[in-house]
Amino acid sequence: MLFFLITLHILYVNADLCGPEGYYAGDLLSPSYWYFDILNDTQCPPMSKSSFINNISNQTGCRIYFNLCNDMIYQCSGTVCARYLQTQDYVIILGQYDGNPFDEDSDSFHATYQGEQLFCGNNDLKTVIKFNCDKKSIWNKTVSKEHGGAMAPQPLVSFDHNLCQYSMVFNNSNACYVVPKNDAKSRKISNGSFMLMLVIPGFALYMLLGILFNLARGKRGKFLIPHLEFWTQLPDLIMDGFAFTMATITCRHEDRFTQEYKGIE
Repeated sequence: MLFFLITLHILYVNADLCGPEGYYAGDLLSPSYWYFDILNDTQCPPMSKSSFINNISNQTGCRIYFNLCNDMIYQCSGTVCARYLQTQDYVIILGQYDGNPFDEDSDSFHATYQGEQLFCGNNDLKTVIKFNCDKKSIWNKTVSKEHGGAMAPQPLVSFDHNLCQYSMVFNNSNACYVVPKNDAKSRKISNGSFMLMLVIPGFALYMLLGILFNLARGKRGKFLIPHLEFWTQLPDLIMDGFAFTMATITCRHEDRFTQEYKGIE
């Protein structure tokens, strides 16, 4: 039981909690992906260095797909990708998921991802998706669903060739503060509280199952308590452990190994 509780605690501590702190972003995170079309050829990302297709031009337009907290399954193997409208077979990975990508500002937050190499020097592509607070901008999660996806409003798109950074800026009601950042941190459950939440129900379950087991074996009274002998001896074991610890600290162990000194005869 103790090993099980420790394992649960480790999994809880190491869990990757994806989302902007202090904001409710459930509407943004619930679809399997968002997408929008870019018909302005100057706003599509350039071809990657790994491209072996020479007859495709970014001037034909592209469709951008993104899922903020997971790599996609159906559209590409990344978190953000571009699929050129001239052919549905050529895809550029604009970013891949590698832990919580969010950073928060005042009434806005943004997510940053690393993508593949493009024709922009020695830099790898960096994609930044920013959301500004707009309480009137409520995205419809059910528009043109396909494999759980939904159509996003048209963002402000830009590409910085020097930084090799592809940026998308959206307005969204989820980017308005729900919980102030400092309050959000203070309300996080502590490790000690989490352990108590595991230990107390775990102990209650242990006692209940043990009593039912002993009841089925025909035991009655105090003998219904599971491992009765251990619980009966527990106070003495605690006192012995305390006495041993104090004796160790104060160096008052009974010396079993030293013998009375005898002079040389």
